[in-house]
Amino acid sequence: MGYIGRNIARREDRRLLVGRGRFIADMQFAGMLHARILRSPVAHARIKSVDLSAALALPGVVAAISSADTRGLRRYGSRHTGWPVGDNAVFLEDKVRFVGDEIAAVAAIDEFTARDAVELIEVDYEELPAVVDPEKAMADNAPIVHDELVRAGIIPSNVMATKTLRAGNIEAAAARADVTVSARFYCNRPVCNPLETHGVIALWDEATGELTVWSASQAVNLVRNGLAEVLDIPASKVRVIAPDIGGGFGVKVGLFAHEIIAALLSMKTGRPVRILLDRSEELSSCTSRCAQIRYSEMMLDKDGKILGWRERVVQDQGAYAYSGLSVLQMGSIIGILPYKIDNVLIDTFCVYTNKNSGGAYRAYGVPQTSFARDSLVHMAARKLGCSAEDIMRRNIVRNEECPKTMSLGQIIDSTGVDQCLEKVVSEVDRLGWRKDIKPYHGVGFSTVLKHSSARHPRMDYDHDSVRVCLSSDGSISVETSACPQGQGMFTTLAQMVADRLGASLDAVHVTGGDSSGPRGLGTWGARTITITGNALHRACGEARAKIAKVAAHVLEVDESELEIADSIVSVKGGSNRQLSFAEIVGICERHGKRLPKGMEPSPIDVLSSYDSPTSNPNEDGHANPTMTYSGAAHACYLKVDPETGKVTLLGYIMAEDCGVAINPVIVEGQHQGAVAMALGQVLYEGLEYDEAGQLLNSSLRDYYVPLATDIPDLSMVHDCSVPSTRTLFGQRSAGETGNPPPMAAVANAVEEATGIRFTEMPITPDKILLALRARENAGDQS
Repeated sequence: MGYIGRNIARREDRRLLVGRGRFIADMQFAGMLHARILRSPVAHARIKSVDLSAALALPGVVAAISSADTRGLRRYGSRHTGWPVGDNAVFLEDKVRFVGDEIAAVAAIDEFTARDAVELIEVDYEELPAVVDPEKAMADNAPIVHDELVRAGIIPSNVMATKTLRAGNIEAAAARADVTVSARFYCNRPVCNPLETHGVIALWDEATGELTVWSASQAVNLVRNGLAEVLDIPASKVRVIAPDIGGGFGVKVGLFAHEIIAALLSMKTGRPVRILLDRSEELSSCTSRCAQIRYSEMMLDKDGKILGWRERVVQDQGAYAYSGLSVLQMGSIIGILPYKIDNVLIDTFCVYTNKNSGGAYRAYGVPQTSFARDSLVHMAARKLGCSAEDIMRRNIVRNEECPKTMSLGQIIDSTGVDQCLEKVVSEVDRLGWRKDIKPYHGVGFSTVLKHSSARHPRMDYDHDSVRVCLSSDGSISVETSACPQGQGMFTTLAQMVADRLGASLDAVHVTGGDSSGPRGLGTWGARTITITGNALHRACGEARAKIAKVAAHVLEVDESELEIADSIVSVKGGSNRQLSFAEIVGICERHGKRLPKGMEPSPIDVLSSYDSPTSNPNEDGHANPTMTYSGAAHACYLKVDPETGKVTLLGYIMAEDCGVAINPVIVEGQHQGAVAMALGQVLYEGLEYDEAGQLLNSSLRDYYVPLATDIPDLSMVHDCSVPSTRTLFGQRSAGETGNPPPMAAVANAVEEATGIRFTEMPITPDKILLALRARENAGDQS
């Protein structure tokens, strides 16, 4: 029996449920030191001096380092940023650029001593004006965040990069339009907030010159290569291992300062060094979703056909580039989907400010565009006197049109997104959400097509490699660079291997998250199920071919007469003639005379790679940055309390297309988690800064993460999948598709409930209440 499409229980769970997980905080080494980082308390200042003497004098302190110890080290931040230069240093030599910037670090015999020592470090700051508004940061007289890049002629101002995406003739579309809708949208700055904060342990071996790093990372090879570059160590001497990771969602992609600092302290002391960030550091110092201001305009004819899409997008990048440029480009190219829009003009600006940096965050830029796009669809429907879903139907790409090349170069190989839309509309009608709707109740819709891999604009590849090795005991080991963070990835990959090989599922053992294994980009961009999955398909195909060839020779039949199941190769027709995988491996490794002529004894050990058939943006921003596109349509039913402004979510419907679902129950959980995360952004979450760049909600006392009681029943998940023609199992990603639609769906439902359009996230009770009161007061005055 095949394993694709079966609800196999997650094999990762039992170990974690009984407390046998191995996270950074669980790991202990003899002589291990504990380190803390001194971070800037101000958003923008020159560093006049750093004095470590008091910290070093504290009993229990073993080492302390600052920029004086790191001068000459290569700047980092270029490998995974989409930005051609590294704009970040391990410790700031000249000035700090946001509250949370790294100044110095201390390693001590325990965590408490390290905390006390950090407070003894004396820093003399010359405070500078901060710039926190990205539009003000674009002004000629704005304080410059990166003086050194301006002086070097790399950038002219705080505008670190601009890009224009264009297709068709936007002016002609505007002239033909019967209806034009536009608005200024603000997409806020939530943080990923994984249950486990960032953590790292570094161990330097002076005798061998080898550095081993255990890090809560989604991309061990990116960290390995980055550490090698910064520390000037051969990459072959650096090993990065990701143990169990308590959530990632994008915030743990790439190289971070704490990983370099732990390595430097270990090299200085000759002892293992651990750094665990606390929750305040996670909120203030790690990357967040890229906040954006979008001036969006949609042009339609009287029948609801979208003729044109025009935008000016200003991204608040924060202090450093990280992956912000690729987020902006990917989100703009993919975010206008699933609608067929022939005329497009999008001007994008990525702008430095004195805040924490924007970076990778679930769905990678698509939610910001999706929020604006389907909000305008809803606004246009009101003008045209039709429903929002009528406009969606009129413009959505349909499976019968596929393969379809869209205006910005996106190639839709196949899709079920049209079926998703019809399903949620029919379910809303079946449930009667819009029948005799009560005051202050509303229903909203939204759709999405989202990437199922990600060709990075600065990386001309999107590959992964896997190794499949059969042992003489019949077990099958699978190695990948993918780093699981709770997705059930090892279960899903094992199902794919067992299905493709014809093996017993219990025989398959998957490991990953180790840079000593096969090379790959790691787990981000919804790429594992597609890129790693295709590499697995290839590797298993090669291994299966060898198994069949040897078995046919030994059993003296043609390969077409064989059937393979449950790790047994047998002759069709009820014959007892069969060989187990264990027997075949034994023949391959130890019995050369039994092999087919010309085949030498060798293990069944296959390393295979896969690089997606995708493209980087051209001069007009046209690209097909992903191999296949996952689709979804959502509907939200809510009520607003006019006395308090509180939004209560009464019902939520999802229809999803992830192609062939390898494990449907895992897929359903991914959709539900993505929706819950998105509801946090649209209704509750977001970092808030004052004019001086001080973070106002740097703890969970002030930063509201939705509780289980805030999330509606998310069990109404409908599978409208159409197999992908680009992936070898027909699969698409499922982990991020549920994230973009809730933004516009909730905003549209709030407008239906209140008659007020909210264009800034989060849509909090105070904003709703103030808007309701303002409308009442305006009515009284009239």
